Amino acid sequence: MARNLFFGVLVWPYAFISSYLGIFISEEKMLPAAVVVTAVSATGIGSALGRFAGGILVDKIGTKVTYLIMCICSVVACLVMMGSDNSTVLIIMITILCVGYGGRTPVYGVIFTKQFGAKYSSGIYGYATLGTAIFLVVAPLTTAAIRSRTGSFATTFIIAIIVTVVGCASLMLTPKKAPVDE
Repeated sequence: MARNLFFGVLVWPYAFISSYLGIFISEEKMLPAAVVVTAVSATGIGSALGRFAGGILVDKIGTKVTYLIMCICSVVACLVMMGSDNSTVLIIMITILCVGYGGRTPVYGVIFTKQFGAKYSSGIYGYATLGTAIFLVVAPLTTAAIRSRTGSFATTFIIAIIVTVVGCASLMLTPKKAPVDE
């Protein structure tokens, strides 16, 4: 069970930042509305790039390494965004964070097919994405509660990093005999 934690973790950084992107950029980073508009566009572009790149990487280097790369994208983006007030850097990091989010999608499809076979993989994938749905609710609620108490997004970034690292480790530590190993 613990090894399956990874299915929803790359949603956490995306869910909290996409839900509060305008507030984060305008109120915490004190940047103009034009940067917010560009950042919102960057989320879609990053997610699409991640899905495309993730599919190519899964075919070339396998699921585990691809997922690790996507986790690294999310963690690095969170770390840089915590300390940067530069609009260009923030836009690039938002794009990279969303590449990490989007890149998880092709990984999951391959993992389920390898673990359960083509006949059952779609249904199991649908069931497993309930974890994603839970993170998409919990992350923004957690962000709202923390920001309400602290007035900052710093703690939320730290939580996003921890959740991503723990989830990624749960996949990396999957036993050798498991079908997801490549």
